[in-house]
Amino acid sequence: MSTPHFRLLYRKAPCGLSCKGLQPANDGLARQRRSGFSLVELLAVIAIISILTGVSTLSLKGLSGGSQLFTGGSQVANLLESARELAIVKKTPVAVALLAVGNNAGGRILTALELLPDSNQWARASKWESLPTGVLVDGTTPGVSDTFLPNNAPTISPALPNLVYGGTTYAPQNASGYGYIVFLPNGSLYQSGAQPGVFRLVEGVSTSAGTKFTGPKDSANNPANYFQIVINESTGRIKTARP
Repeated sequence: MSTPHFRLLYRKAPCGLSCKGLQPANDGLARQRRSGFSLVELLAVIAIISILTGVSTLSLKGLSGGSQLFTGGSQVANLLESARELAIVKKTPVAVALLAVGNNAGGRILTALELLPDSNQWARASKWESLPTGVLVDGTTPGVSDTFLPNNAPTISPALPNLVYGGTTYAPQNASGYGYIVFLPNGSLYQSGAQPGVFRLVEGVSTSAGTKFTGPKDSANNPANYFQIVINESTGRIKTARP
């Protein structure tokens, strides 16, 4: 008599379990549908992401330009310090030349030359130094980098030679050639005038029409971001400054 009773309970149990199990499943699906995003909410999120991406891109561009400027400034400062040290150690004049602004290589290519005592002729003392892309010497803003402009280069004997770079010949003290400064054996600058040597790097490119600034500008439309190198006339020592 106990066996039929057991079978009856066994048959009822699956029905009861299945009925109870259906209700939570339906509740879960309903909760899933209620927890989803609406089309308006998705569009709002996409718009916010786009704005943040644009701001991040602008910030990264600014950081990249500043980084390149610092790299170029450090590169020039190292070249000037090495030239001064070479002049002191070898007890001979050493010049640092900058190809003129306003041509394809203008304001971006530098090298050092030393006066050989035995032959009394100038010879290259360093490889060509090329500034990072988008960085050049500011030869446009009045009072800035005038020391390195070709027409301000001091006359020295023997005269510096023509330089050839990229198949083009550059003459010293020529508007389309190159400018230079000269460190003397005691480390000072040769005939630099009353003002210290100033060398300012900015973000920009050299075109046939002149220098085109690409970085931020101040109220006078001059570069607001720069790397400036000041050379003391009497000692030849270098100081750097940034805004």
